[in-house]
Amino acid sequence: MTAKLLVNALAVAGTALIVGAAFPVLAATVVGSGVILVGSSLSVWALDKVTDFEKKSVEKILESLE
Repeated sequence: MTAKLLVNALAVAGTALIVGAAFPVLAATVVGSGVILVGSSLSVWALDKVTDFEKKSVEKILESLE
């Protein structure tokens, strides 16, 4: 469960970074940054519900460590 949370945090941070770089004017304000983080979190959550990529990523990482 902790590993899946880490994968989620990395995915949300990466998505927010990309969106912030694409729209720097929006990222320059506190409200804009909040909107970017919420939007990133929702998009990662929706993508995970459809593809379950977080669980698959954790399983592949653990498998490679064995």
